[in-house]
Amino acid sequence: MLQLVLSALKTNPTGQPFFDFIGLPVLSRFWPYVVISALFFHTVTLVSDPISRLIFGAAYTKLAKPKKYSWSIRVASHIHAMYALIALIPLFYSEPLNKDRVFGQSDYASLVNSVVCGPCVQYYGPRFLLLELTTIPLNNHWFMEKLGIAGLLPTVNGAILMVSYFFIRVIYSTYLSYHIFADLAAAGDLIPTWLYYMYRVANTTSCLLNYYWFYKLMQGFIRRLGNKEAPAKTLKQQ
Repeated sequence: MLQLVLSALKTNPTGQPFFDFIGLPVLSRFWPYVVISALFFHTVTLVSDPISRLIFGAAYTKLAKPKKYSWSIRVASHIHAMYALIALIPLFYSEPLNKDRVFGQSDYASLVNSVVCGPCVQYYGPRFLLLELTTIPLNNHWFMEKLGIAGLLPTVNGAILMVSYFFIRVIYSTYLSYHIFADLAAAGDLIPTWLYYMYRVANTTSCLLNYYWFYKLMQGFIRRLGNKEAPAKTLKQQ
């Protein structure tokens, strides 16, 4: 496989033969954005530490090294979620995607999916990216815990997190999963077998994790209501 990739890139810088081989021909024009995006968000994690030291002072510097690393990851996650939520809006009105939910394509959708490393089925890309709506209150929850913020603000954020997580990641994502499986099955042999089963496994795993983490969120939120003076502990180790 490695020789195939190197040979494809040598004869064609876009790697078109390789991407044709794996059944993702459009990616030949957009894989550089995947690389650039990965480098950008990695850079964000690197610069997050000195910037956080400057802004939060001792509240940040007293954190253990693993927590500082998790902090940097969540800063990148925050920026990623905000970009995705803004960039996806025009995709809901894309005529090519709405006409063909499996094979409909647009360059803008390909660009967005490349930057966020999102779903390959472009119609479902913006719809699944709506799950990022829960990322912002989830990260806020974690940041407030690490900064020792207690009282009304974390409680309100926790309530927003619970409601959004339930309706978006439990109900809405299950609804989307049903429809994408139905659409892919209806496409039959037009979908590469490996891609179909990759979607099945990845999506089912994601749904199960959503159910599990909602259960953990419920536990933590109930504990918080019982002890309002204690900092939130939900997902402390995530």
